[in-house]
Amino acid sequence: SGYYLTRDAYIIVGLAPLFVLTAAFMALMALFDGGLRELLIVIGAGNIGGCVGDIWFWLSCRRHPPTLLVSDYGDGADLYAPLPPSA
Repeated sequence: SGYYLTRDAYIIVGLAPLFVLTAAFMALMALFDGGLRELLIVIGAGNIGGCVGDIWFWLSCRRHPPTLLVSDYGDGADLYAPLPPSA
C-alpha cells in the first residue's frame, strides 16, 4: 500500500504466486505418491483457482500502456495512467 509499480513490474509480481507455487507443487508431486500426492493436487488446484482474479487483473492491465502505475492495497488497486503528451 502506498507504493506504485509499473504495469509490467506489477504483472510479474501479481502472477508470481501462480507460476512459482504451481511449479513447486508439480515438483513435490513428482517426489511423492499416494495420499500425499493427492493432497498436493488438491492444494495446487486451490491455488490455481485462487489466482483467477490475478489472471483477470493481468488481462485488465494489459489493455493499458506500459506507463501505467499500479498501487495494490489488498482488496483492490488504484491505476494511474499518465496523459499522453499533447501534440
